[in-house]
Amino acid sequence: MVLAITATHSITFSFLYVILFCIGALVGMGILTAIVAMPLSLAGAQGTISNNLFSTITACLCLWTGGTIAFQYLVKLGAY
Repeated sequence: MVLAITATHSITFSFLYVILFCIGALVGMGILTAIVAMPLSLAGAQGTISNNLFSTITACLCLWTGGTIAFQYLVKLGAY
Protein backbone atom coordinates (compact mmCIF):
# COMPACT_ATOMS: atom_id res chain seq x y z
CA MET A 1 0.00 0.00 0.00
CA VAL A 2 2.86 2.36 0.81
CA LEU A 3 4.41 1.81 -2.62
CA ALA A 4 1.06 2.43 -4.30
CA ILE A 5 0.63 5.71 -2.39
CA THR A 6 4.11 6.91 -3.30
CA ALA A 7 3.56 6.00 -6.96
CA THR A 8 0.18 7.70 -7.34
CA HIS A 9 0.33 10.44 -4.69
CA SER A 10 -3.36 9.90 -4.02
CA ILE A 11 -4.90 7.71 -1.36
CA THR A 12 -8.01 7.08 -3.46
CA PHE A 13 -6.11 5.94 -6.55
CA SER A 14 -3.69 3.86 -4.52
CA PHE A 15 -6.60 2.13 -2.75
CA LEU A 16 -8.27 1.40 -6.10
CA TYR A 17 -4.94 0.13 -7.45
CA VAL A 18 -4.53 -2.30 -4.55
CA ILE A 19 -8.16 -3.49 -4.85
CA LEU A 20 -7.71 -4.03 -8.61
CA PHE A 21 -4.46 -5.90 -8.00
CA CYS A 22 -6.16 -8.18 -5.44
CA ILE A 23 -9.06 -8.94 -7.76
CA GLY A 24 -6.68 -9.69 -10.62
CA ALA A 25 -4.57 -11.95 -8.43
CA LEU A 26 -7.65 -13.87 -7.27
CA VAL A 27 -8.97 -14.31 -10.81
CA GLY A 28 -5.54 -15.37 -12.08
CA MET A 29 -5.10 -17.94 -9.31
CA GLY A 30 -8.59 -19.29 -9.96
CA ILE A 31 -7.89 -19.71 -13.67
CA LEU A 32 -4.53 -21.36 -13.01
CA THR A 33 -6.13 -23.72 -10.50
CA ALA A 34 -8.80 -24.70 -13.02
CA ILE A 35 -6.18 -25.30 -15.72
CA VAL A 36 -4.14 -27.54 -13.43
CA ALA A 37 -7.18 -29.34 -11.98
CA MET A 38 -8.70 -30.41 -15.32
CA PRO A 39 -5.95 -32.87 -16.36
CA LEU A 40 -5.65 -34.14 -12.81
CA SER A 41 -9.36 -34.88 -12.58
CA LEU A 42 -9.25 -36.64 -15.94
CA ALA A 43 -6.26 -38.71 -14.80
CA GLY A 44 -8.15 -39.68 -11.66
CA ALA A 45 -11.15 -40.81 -13.70
CA GLN A 46 -9.01 -43.13 -15.85
CA GLY A 47 -8.29 -45.56 -13.06
CA THR A 48 -6.92 -46.02 -9.60
CA ILE A 49 -3.44 -47.19 -10.68
CA SER A 50 -2.57 -43.91 -12.39
CA ASN A 51 -4.18 -41.95 -9.59
CA ASN A 52 -2.20 -43.79 -6.91
CA LEU A 53 1.02 -43.48 -8.90
CA PHE A 54 0.51 -39.74 -9.36
CA SER A 55 -0.28 -39.31 -5.66
CA THR A 56 2.82 -41.25 -4.67
CA ILE A 57 5.10 -39.28 -7.00
CA THR A 58 3.62 -35.98 -5.79
CA ALA A 59 4.06 -36.95 -2.14
CA CYS A 60 7.67 -38.00 -2.71
CA LEU A 61 8.46 -34.71 -4.48
CA CYS A 62 6.86 -32.71 -1.67
CA LEU A 63 8.78 -34.62 1.00
CA TRP A 64 12.03 -34.26 -0.93
CA THR A 65 11.52 -30.51 -1.39
CA GLY A 66 10.61 -29.97 2.26
CA GLY A 67 13.51 -32.13 3.44
CA THR A 68 15.95 -30.23 1.24
CA ILE A 69 14.76 -26.87 2.59
CA ALA A 70 14.88 -28.12 6.19
CA PHE A 71 18.39 -29.52 5.68
CA GLN A 72 19.59 -26.22 4.23
CA TYR A 73 18.27 -24.31 7.24
CA LEU A 74 19.84 -26.81 9.65
CA VAL A 75 23.19 -26.41 7.91
CA LYS A 76 22.80 -22.64 7.96
CA LEU A 77 22.04 -22.71 11.70
CA GLY A 78 24.98 -25.01 12.34
CA ALA A 79 22.84 -27.77 13.77
CA TYR A 80 24.05 -30.32 11.23
